[in-house]
Amino acid sequence: MGVHNKARRDKLGDVAKLDGNDSVMGLDDERASMGVSSMDDLEMNQEIPIDDPTQVVLHKEMFSDVTSTQRDVILSADFIDFAFGQTGRFSESKQLSVENKFPFSIEVNWALLNVLNKTTDQWVKNPFRIRPERQVIEPKSSFNFNVEFGPYEPDQYFFQIAQCFIQLNNGAISKNKRIIAQEEQRAAKMTKSMTMSKTKTLLGSIKKSKWEDAQNEEIDPSICMNIRLVGHSFPPGSQPFIPMVKLNPNKNVVFPSCGPNESVYQTIQINNTSDTPVYYKILKDSTMTFQAYPSFGLVQGKSFGIVCFEFNPKSPRNYNFGAHLVYNHNPSNVQKVNLIGHCYEPALQISNDQKLFFPPSYVGVSTKQQIFVKNDSRIPLEYQWKVPEKYKNEIRFNPQKASLLPNEECKIAATFTALKKKDYHINVPIYAKNIYDHVKNSVGFFAPGSGLISKNTTQSKTSTPFKKYVLEIVGRGSDGIIQIQP
Repeated sequence: MGVHNKARRDKLGDVAKLDGNDSVMGLDDERASMGVSSMDDLEMNQEIPIDDPTQVVLHKEMFSDVTSTQRDVILSADFIDFAFGQTGRFSESKQLSVENKFPFSIEVNWALLNVLNKTTDQWVKNPFRIRPERQVIEPKSSFNFNVEFGPYEPDQYFFQIAQCFIQLNNGAISKNKRIIAQEEQRAAKMTKSMTMSKTKTLLGSIKKSKWEDAQNEEIDPSICMNIRLVGHSFPPGSQPFIPMVKLNPNKNVVFPSCGPNESVYQTIQINNTSDTPVYYKILKDSTMTFQAYPSFGLVQGKSFGIVCFEFNPKSPRNYNFGAHLVYNHNPSNVQKVNLIGHCYEPALQISNDQKLFFPPSYVGVSTKQQIFVKNDSRIPLEYQWKVPEKYKNEIRFNPQKASLLPNEECKIAATFTALKKKDYHINVPIYAKNIYDHVKNSVGFFAPGSGLISKNTTQSKTSTPFKKYVLEIVGRGSDGIIQIQP
């Protein structure tokens, strides 16, 4: 990651321009010997192959759970709740493990900023600390950091998002050597007659030092991961802040209709109308059908917070879950919001009770009938006819396959051609499946739950289950009978 071919080509083009006339002749000679006619061809040949993650994977990595086993760097927890801490003293440390699954070492740096004490209006040290602040973790290993909490004033809530910056120690020098070696091998395959003097550089007359300078300017951006820390300094038995919270929506949160194993999302707004901060925690759904991101946090006085709910059903039915928000660590300060979702499997309605009758016809003569199919669910679906192989010349449908919006009806022309003199009784299956919006689970949406599979950019449509329906077709092929009457 972090290597950008376009930027590299632009940089090399600039270097070529800066070299002036003394490098032009050498470059032309080099192009001629390599069999290329233009700078564009040369740049295409010299482009370095990379296996950087796509934009979709990058977004999925950003939004995935920091504890996901699909990550290359894994944190053992996404939040730590210290509960009560004594003012002026640091609590017992809690361990936070960072696992490195890369084949090279990583450098971990924790960022915890100083905070403003609103009582004294002075900047103070962060009430949370992580030790050590910097650590190099060897390949395929883990390291345990110590996290501590020390409140600086009594009767307060404390909240912090600790940022973990991870630098990949894959080495720019070794990368340059690897890239140059690859290009030398490629140049050797292009022509066996080229001398080593011509292959020692990537662009002939461009100086090797300038190439290395361009490489050294490439940046591998750090991986940033967040962990939420919370604690308070209310002694046992004392009265914490009384929460004054309004939710929007305040009763029911209705999710868009979806199919099994599809994720859809809704948000709520937590408005703190008081002057004191409010700590909230959303109790988890044991079935994992509904999930909240983040499931806890701190909302400052006269401010608001946004919580995103994910609805990921496993089977088609109606769902209703009461999400309980507990405020200020007090079980009596509870607010409930109903999460309502509807999951549908493909529902295809076929006219004439799924039966189609063709009148008797001459052998080889085609007759047509019309049938109607309707999407009887609230989500889009697609259907496809699967005519048995031995009847493919007798039965045809137009269209063979199509997609239908919710409650949309489609007219289908069925053509029957009797090729033999006999009675036909054919069962033709039609398969329907839900159409999932996979882009919604990939990029541009706050979708942590759908980002767990960071190495798989999209979910294959073939994994969507089909539902089978059967159309019964009855017809007859016969010879013509001529009767002569006086």
